[in-house]
Amino acid sequence: MRVNSYPRYTYKKGNIYYFGRVVPSDLAHHYTKKRLVCSLRTSSFYEAKLRSHSIENELNKYWLSLRVKSDEHVFNRLVGSKSESKCINLTEAMEYYLKIKGVNKTKIFSNTAKRAVKQFINYKNNIPLDCITSLDVTGFRQFLLDQGLKVASVKRAFATLRAIINFVISEMGIDSKNPFNNVYLPESSDSIKRQPVPEGDIKIIQRKCKEVNDDVRWLVAFISDTGLRLAEASGLLKSDIHLDTVTPYIQVRTHPHRRLKTSSSVRSIPLTPLATWAIRNTLISDSKFCFPRYNKQDTTNANSASATINKWLKAANHNFVVHSLRHSFRDRLRKVETPTEMIDALGGWSINSVGQRYGNGYSVEHFKTYIDKISLTPG
Repeated sequence: MRVNSYPRYTYKKGNIYYFGRVVPSDLAHHYTKKRLVCSLRTSSFYEAKLRSHSIENELNKYWLSLRVKSDEHVFNRLVGSKSESKCINLTEAMEYYLKIKGVNKTKIFSNTAKRAVKQFINYKNNIPLDCITSLDVTGFRQFLLDQGLKVASVKRAFATLRAIINFVISEMGIDSKNPFNNVYLPESSDSIKRQPVPEGDIKIIQRKCKEVNDDVRWLVAFISDTGLRLAEASGLLKSDIHLDTVTPYIQVRTHPHRRLKTSSSVRSIPLTPLATWAIRNTLISDSKFCFPRYNKQDTTNANSASATINKWLKAANHNFVVHSLRHSFRDRLRKVETPTEMIDALGGWSINSVGQRYGNGYSVEHFKTYIDKISLTPG
């Protein structure tokens, strides 16, 4: 290797390699910049070579798709051979996928599938599965990014479409490859890490909850000292509440109106004095639900709860959302040196080792030792 030599289309800034390539003049109208640049996030020559080669290939594919589509005659000639395809189209594939795999799944599952399919149809129409090409997929990727979607949202759409097509190809024995497999997607640099709520702010929020003293504030106070997901808390039934015991606790379990995120989400959580106050207030209504405001239909409306609570938090000049309280719950447990396995069990986080599945786990009394330690005095 020559001194100062770099892999193709790369250069160094400090000790880090960057990829840089001039936009071809015939495609310049698709871009706002004359040159595309991104960090390869490595100081290794060989790693930079691999990454730059991957980006170069993806760019070449995408630029070819733009050139082909600019010539209507050439484009029609290339896809014309499959115009008489008898393979099911994407909508039919989605309907079959939801019919088989959507059983006992939440509404979010079906909505996510429908959204991804609609996005692709808006880009390319409802074409047969064996007519979707790699050029269509890479073009669709750019289509979503150009619409301002975050990388995480693009990855979610691709993962959904990949799952639908893989399932249908396997189930129906379709002799076609899935063009959504092994597609390059950029690293996410647009996501914002959700910060936990400082204990001082939690105390202020808890105090305001007691002052306002309504069902929305009961829900906020309850979540702040239990770490429940918003859907878990807002979908609680009164039969999930156990206050007439030595250690008051609640059970988090699946219900027809509110599924749980993972199998690890089934758990029992002892209550702090504040959480007991909040949930006891909910028992005065005639409804079987603790929070009937968010359970008027067949499914718990956690989105409505989120919008209401976040609007209240913003009006009170708090720069965070209700889910941040769950992040804080984990931090508060860490602060009192709660064992990691117990933290995961209390929060219903996914189990990371086989050993955690053995035995019956911790009792409510074991949990109470640490829950008592994180109980705050509202400021």
